[in-house]
Amino acid sequence: MALSPQEMKRELPMLILLTFVTCGIYGIYWYYMLLTNMYELNKQENTAVMDIVLSLVTCNLYFIYLAHKLGKVESAVQSRYGMPEKDDSLLYLILAVVGLGIVVYALLQLNLNKLVDHNGGNITPQ
Repeated sequence: MALSPQEMKRELPMLILLTFVTCGIYGIYWYYMLLTNMYELNKQENTAVMDIVLSLVTCNLYFIYLAHKLGKVESAVQSRYGMPEKDDSLLYLILAVVGLGIVVYALLQLNLNKLVDHNGGNITPQ
């Protein structure tokens, strides 16, 4: 599912509010979209559905691993699109371990929004 950069950029307060109002159901969709965007931008096979299913089946143990992996993917995406590379994988891992997954989502979305803004809405690899 190829999204335009404007569709990748989302309003963070609204995402967090919708996640709380729907008791986390919207958070699963939001996470699916984040995974899809990151894999697409890094030219990787999209395994978002499998990642979410594994996270649910393993009672979020897989999510802890995935949070660390997404930090690495995010770093690769930043360097691919001309942004200063910043590896937040350890931060994401720690946040996932202490149960702050929504903060991981928010930081990933914030950095995705910065990527879109950095490139003026034109995301092309460098």
